[in-house]
Amino acid sequence: MISQFIGCVSVTVCLILVVIVYWRIYIILKRHKNQIEELLIQEVQQGVKNGDLSNFLRKLRRSALGTFYACIVFLICYLPSYILSFLFMARLLSSISYNNAWPHTTTLFFLNSSLNPVIYCWKMGPIRRALMDIMRGISLYGTSADFEDFRPALVANCVFNSFLSYTNIFLNIITIQAIMKTVLLPKPLRTLLLSLVATDVGVGLLVQPLYISTLAGRLKQKRIDCIYDKGLSVVTNFFCISSFFNVVTISVDRFLAVHLHLRYQEHVTHKRVIAAVISTWLLSAIISSYVFWDPLFIISQVIGLVIITGCFILVVIVYWRIYIVLKRHKNQMEELQIQEVQQGVQNGDLSNILKLRKSAFGTFYACIVFLICYLPSYILSFLFLARLLSSISYYKAWPYTTTLFFLNSSLNPIIYCWKMGSIRRTLMDIMRGIFFFGTSADVDDFRPALVANCVFNSFLSYITIISNIVTIHAIRKTILLPKPLRTLLLSLAASDVGVGLLVQPLYISTLVSRLKQKRIDCISHKGLFAIITFFCTSSLLNVVTISVDRFLAVHLHLRYQERVTHKRVIAAVISIWLLSAIISSSVFWNPLFIISQVAGFVNMTVCLILVVIVYWRIYIVIKRHKIHIEGLQIQGVQQGVQNGDLSNFLKLRKSALGTFYVCIVFLICYLPSYILSFLFLARLLSPISFYEALLYTTTLFFLNSSLNPVIYCLKMGAIRRTLIDIMRGIVNRFRE
Repeated sequence: MISQFIGCVSVTVCLILVVIVYWRIYIILKRHKNQIEELLIQEVQQGVKNGDLSNFLRKLRRSALGTFYACIVFLICYLPSYILSFLFMARLLSSISYNNAWPHTTTLFFLNSSLNPVIYCWKMGPIRRALMDIMRGISLYGTSADFEDFRPALVANCVFNSFLSYTNIFLNIITIQAIMKTVLLPKPLRTLLLSLVATDVGVGLLVQPLYISTLAGRLKQKRIDCIYDKGLSVVTNFFCISSFFNVVTISVDRFLAVHLHLRYQEHVTHKRVIAAVISTWLLSAIISSYVFWDPLFIISQVIGLVIITGCFILVVIVYWRIYIVLKRHKNQMEELQIQEVQQGVQNGDLSNILKLRKSAFGTFYACIVFLICYLPSYILSFLFLARLLSSISYYKAWPYTTTLFFLNSSLNPIIYCWKMGSIRRTLMDIMRGIFFFGTSADVDDFRPALVANCVFNSFLSYITIISNIVTIHAIRKTILLPKPLRTLLLSLAASDVGVGLLVQPLYISTLVSRLKQKRIDCISHKGLFAIITFFCTSSLLNVVTISVDRFLAVHLHLRYQERVTHKRVIAAVISIWLLSAIISSSVFWNPLFIISQVAGFVNMTVCLILVVIVYWRIYIVIKRHKIHIEGLQIQGVQQGVQNGDLSNFLKLRKSALGTFYVCIVFLICYLPSYILSFLFLARLLSPISFYEALLYTTTLFFLNSSLNPVIYCLKMGAIRRTLIDIMRGIVNRFRE
């Protein structure tokens, strides 16, 4: 109550102040206007020319009017909330009425923040003109030199569409199988969804590869053949327009299902839906064929813009109607439940309405994603056709909007599986059917975890290998890195490559064997455990060694190169790999794995304690050096520390911070596995709970190998710059 009272008083004061200020502006402007009119009548020019004075007054008037419009919008947005709070505090409004009206007034309250910039750009000429200049100047570049700036966009879209195409095909094919096996879906909706997913498969299978080849041609600055360009436009328009029409048709179908209710099956038959789908594909083919008799693409663009506009309006109207119908049905159901009277609507009818509501909401989410993906392309085409955007700006923004356009085809199946329960359950059954061949109750409980870890590790293995190989190449070419640090980073990256190349594929094969309930051979199991222990232990010891190296670099400072030589670092790296091999070989002479588990636990404990101590010491040393340097700078005395020494110290500081981030990631990934092992060895966790949690902690354990190279590129400037140079070289070779 106190906060509401304070807020009400504050808003009252602000409203009164705004009204007084604008009244004073009106009085001053009126007085100035009268003075200027008198000067003009008397034809007096005293130090100020008529033109200057009138222009000055005109600018003031326009500025005042601009802020006045902003104030009017502010009052419209804020007053309802103010009045509502006042009536509630004055006991003139019930709590129920207040709670019902509160969401609407709060939304109107927030709307002011969205409308303010529109008011500034609309009413204030200088801001409007500056904004237009910014929009025009975003993409204005020349022919050859400025084309270099355009290449990163093309490369980024090429790479992103390459991954997106594979994801699109994979997800949509699985979704087609799930939709075909979902018996609970009505036939009309199933047919429409299959039609939509088929167009999405076409986008991933044909459109995106052709689009990538076009971008590659532009990167090489090759002249694209006219027939090829038109063929690409036809294929793109065909699948994208059919996808667009299918989404609109599904929206209309869901509206009819909610609106007609029991008459839906009578009016919306399977044959009519098939006819609608065939019409959709034929209409898409006709529209896309316009390209061949429209040499400048103007007519086809205008037709496409008109069709998209009509479809957008139709979708908005349809979902608004669905909202109204569902609200009416909800009120009817509440009345029936309160009165306990079933007049014309039985319990079965109520459950049918709830099912229709869920289905309508599921397709509504798909429609929201569709609008987000299609609107940027639509706005870009509208601005270009309305001559509000230059050709260069249009073609520079076009790759991004087109990629977002294609993204819709990859997101649709996720929406189906996420929001439509029947498809989600069928998909889970399909995924289980791929792997499961037994009937054990325990395995049934583990199945979701096993499947999730299989899928995640499959993607993670590929990322680990690629990112670490690129990082090894970048580290080898980074001359600015000290030799000891470079050797240690290469050793760590090599162990991470081993994790992605050997450990994760073997781990995935073990999970699949468990899913199939196959008995794993003892020797195979021991070999897998030895390989996992070898690479993960070496990765762990490499991180600890890098931490110690960074501490010595900060602590010894100028004596670092004398004490930490390249030969000693190579000896340390060889010792790490030998020690890892010895620890991992303990599996073969330890039948119950108890000794190896205890040894691994002790090893991890020592490493974690050592890492914490080392970075705490680094913090203390850096803090002491910082205070010392600040003292020297204040006194203006360079006693024993020259400018070169200061710059060297700052470089060491950055390097230490970079490896610190690697260490933080390492702790996040390794600690869960460490805590789990401790709880299991201390008999605080049952074997079933241990093995269920082990799946997730092991995957998190492997995740560290994928994140390490990201940390190198993100936090270590020298490696980051070398990596950028490598990527530029690849692009230049690709262009040539």
